Amino acid sequence: MERQARREPLDSGAPFYDTYETSDGRHIAIGCLEPQFFAEFARLLPLDERFVSGQYDKALWPPMRAAIADRVRRKSRDDWDLLFTQTDACVAPVLSLHEAKQHPHNRARNSFVMAGALERPAPAPRSPARGRHRRPGSPTTISPRRRCWHVSGFRKTRSTTLSNPVCLTDNWRKKIHLLR
Repeated sequence: MERQARREPLDSGAPFYDTYETSDGRHIAIGCLEPQFFAEFARLLPLDERFVSGQYDKALWPPMRAAIADRVRRKSRDDWDLLFTQTDACVAPVLSLHEAKQHPHNRARNSFVMAGALERPAPAPRSPARGRHRRPGSPTTISPRRRCWHVSGFRKTRSTTLSNPVCLTDNWRKKIHLLR
C-alpha cells in the first residue's frame, strides 16, 4: 500500500516534524513545531532566515525540506546529538533498541525491565500515584480466575459458579496481562 502524500505538520508533512538521514546512514528526529524552538533549530543547523519567518508557509516547505536534508547529511547522528542535546531545538537521535536500552534518559527512568530472561520496554503510562509499576511476569496476588472476573466486572460470588472461567476475547487477555 502506498503512503499518502504528506500534507499536515504531524504526518511528516512539515519539514520541521520529520526524520532525516545523517552522514553515517543513521537518523535524527526533528519536532520543533513552535516558532521559538524552530528558530533555535534553524540557528544551530544553520538554516536560512526566510524559513524561520515562513515556518508555516506550505509553499516554503519543499525547499525547506531540501535545505534541512542537505545540512543534516553533512554530519553524523552523534555529532548532531552533541550539538542539539543541551538546547530547546527539539532534535533527538533515532536510536536502535539496543541503544535505547543503554541511553541515560531511559536508564534514569527505568524504561526497560526484565521479564523472565528478556529485557523489554516497561509498561506505560506509569502513574506516580500508584507507585512503582509492576514488572511483566512478576508474581501477582490475584489468581488468574479472579483476575479474569475482576477485569470483566463480575463480582466475586459470580466467579465461583463456573469451574473454569475463560476470558472470551483477546482484549480481555491483554487486560489481564497488564494487571500482572
